[in-house]
Amino acid sequence: MCRFFCCCCPCISSKPTVEPIPEPIILKPTYKRDNDEFKQWIQIIKLLSENMKLHNYISSCLIDFKNDISMKNCIEKAPCETLLEKIFAVFLLTKKTELNSQETAKMFAKLCSFIKVESKIIHGYAKNGRQSLTEKNHFWNAFEYKNLFYYVDVKWAKEKSSNYYFMTPPEIFVESHFSLDFFLHKQITFHEFENLHQNELEFHVIGLKHVQPIRGSIINCYSNPFYFEYTCDDSVELTAKLYINEYQVENGVVIQTDMSSKPFKYCVFFFLNDKDKTYTLDLFGKSEYFKTKKLLSRYYLKKLADVFPTDLPKYNLISDSIKCLSHDCLLVKSSDNMTNFEFSMPLNTKMFGVLKNLDEKQQVDLPVIAQYIKKESKFMVIISR
Repeated sequence: MCRFFCCCCPCISSKPTVEPIPEPIILKPTYKRDNDEFKQWIQIIKLLSENMKLHNYISSCLIDFKNDISMKNCIEKAPCETLLEKIFAVFLLTKKTELNSQETAKMFAKLCSFIKVESKIIHGYAKNGRQSLTEKNHFWNAFEYKNLFYYVDVKWAKEKSSNYYFMTPPEIFVESHFSLDFFLHKQITFHEFENLHQNELEFHVIGLKHVQPIRGSIINCYSNPFYFEYTCDDSVELTAKLYINEYQVENGVVIQTDMSSKPFKYCVFFFLNDKDKTYTLDLFGKSEYFKTKKLLSRYYLKKLADVFPTDLPKYNLISDSIKCLSHDCLLVKSSDNMTNFEFSMPLNTKMFGVLKNLDEKQQVDLPVIAQYIKKESKFMVIISR
């Protein structure tokens, strides 16, 4: 399989406009179960995580976790102005322990009792990659605040270095945690839980959404290439890596974007060469929320057919100023000896083309001709083979 890579080098580059992050909500106390709950959760975690006075206090607090008086004094002296900040202080304090998930959940509940906050201990199932869930394997909590209960998993927050496991919205939490003893989300069966795809919390924080529903722990791919589509209200820099047996597949992934209107659209195409083998696709992203690259989601894939898809999504924008006019999608299957591509772009753009063979991972020595139509600000690229 050959793929043509069109390389455009504008003399003057322009970045897409990113809307500023809205002003964070006030913590005293406005957290309600309404349509803005998800955005409020993100803003609350952002504000609590930026409270360096509280973080520094917890870090420097010398505490004996076997002594109730020592623990109670530490919490009472914490620099908190609201009950929610007190509960977050309990969350940070519990993260300092070196306990298993059951003892961690018990410790969180005990510390909550010192500030007269009810915290339930929940025993259930937590996903861990493709590991089969045959019995309950994890403990977490749900605490009461303003007559509502909220999920918290201190153990995972510590292991994954993420404060987003505090007050996690139920529809996100259920992707990875399941218990019929206590639940805040719509009741589902264990089979439905197993078929829910588990994204990292950062996937939701960035604001990505799958266009097509993802089901099952292993995704069967009936075409090659296969693809996932996403939407997002904000600009996201996505990258992806494809692995087979822990070895990275070079040139196995192509990512295309459409930022012509909101929500922005992203499509990840990936090429699976071997049938009946399990591939791993890791999706990473950076945004205004995460300045460094974060793992957003992990997919396990199995190729069942080698058919080129006939319903490829339409992504013909190379950038917000360069567009492919001849094709709806930049991923093109051609059986002709000559293939033409036509692009519109600014006058000050330079273009050149490189043809590569993905299967042999090398450049193909075939003529690639670029013609410039000055009056119409167009390029015609001709590939002969």
